[in-house]
This record gives sequence, structure tokens and C-alpha cells, in this order.
Amino acid sequence: MTEEGWKLFRQRLVVSENCLDEVLDRDPRNVRALAGLITLAKARSKGLPEIQRHFDAVIAVDPADERAHGRMLQAVCGKWYGSSELMFRFARERAAAHPATNLGGLIAEAHIEEWLSRKKEDEYLEQHEIRDELVAAAEDSIWHPAHRRTPYTPHVWNAFAMAFALGDHFAEAERCFALIGDDLVTRDPWYYHGKAERSFLKLRDYTRYHLAKA
Repeated sequence: MTEEGWKLFRQRLVVSENCLDEVLDRDPRNVRALAGLITLAKARSKGLPEIQRHFDAVIAVDPADERAHGRMLQAVCGKWYGSSELMFRFARERAAAHPATNLGGLIAEAHIEEWLSRKKEDEYLEQHEIRDELVAAAEDSIWHPAHRRTPYTPHVWNAFAMAFALGDHFAEAERCFALIGDDLVTRDPWYYHGKAERSFLKLRDYTRYHLAKA
């Protein structure tokens, strides 16, 4: 991006933040606006304390808001302001606090981020203890009898599917692929593995090939 492009980008971030502030002046409990401030604080490099402040404001209104949790997980991973330790602690604590919700997907997302930080080392996800944690997280969220689907649920299905497939946990991956079908593929996290739709199809075919051979 050119210097002029960066200048325009920064200006638009300020305009966006001002718009969200106006929304919150009228409705201080507007969760979508509060969650939007997490993204803007990260984009404007305001640091983790400011991002945490915005996250705390969200969960004071809705303790299980899904998008705010996803954005906060990104903020506490190593490529932004945190570390692997901080990322996994956040994911595990928030998932445990809200069973039968989509927040169990934070565990899958954290393991994908760790895989990415290890230069896409599939052997990491193949470990038995990783598979066991992913299964436990899925059973406590998307596979839980009391789980209720929301518009965010397909994102969680896709995160679990990718984590299981990359780890060669084929039966668990197929269970997620069956939920996704052909119409509920999300860009995130497949784009970490290449073009999103192509990566999804490649790993689904890989999973089904190995299941057919078993």
C-alpha cells in the first residue's frame, strides 16, 4: 500500500470509530458497536489494555457474545499482542465458562493459530492430546445436546473441521463436514491453508478418502 493509501486507511478508521461512538452515545449497550471497537482498537494499534477494555464492555452486556470473543482471541495470540500461553488461557477459560455455546470453538481456533505459528506443522495437530482437547471442546459446544445454533455457528463448524482434518482425525472431521454441507463454508479459517473454498474441498476430499479406505 502506498503512503497515500495508508493515510486514507487511517482516516477511515477514525471515521469508523467516530460513527461507533455516536451509536453508543444513543445506545450504550449496543453489543455490535461495542464489539466493533475491539476491531478498531486492534487496527489502530492501541494495544492490549485498550482492546481488553472494549472486550470487558461487551461481556458486561452479553457475557457470551461470539464475535467479540473471536476478535479478542486474535488480539491475545502471538501475532498480535499476546502469546500462545495467553491465547490458550483465554480460550479455555471462556469456553469453560459458557458450555453448550459456540465458545467451545475458541479451542479449535486457538489450535489453528498455534499450528500457523509453527509454520503450518500438521504434526502438531496430530498429537493425541490435541485431538482429545478438540473432541472435548466439540462435545461441550457444537455436539452438546443443549447447543443452540446461531448465525455464528457455521464459523465454528468450519474451525473444528479444519483442525480435525489437518490432524488426521478423520471421523471427527467428517462429523463437522456433514454439518457444513456444501452451503455453509466460511472463508475463515480455510484461507490459512490457501484459497478458502479450494482448501475446504481439498481437506474434505482428503478426509473422505481416508475414511473410505479404513
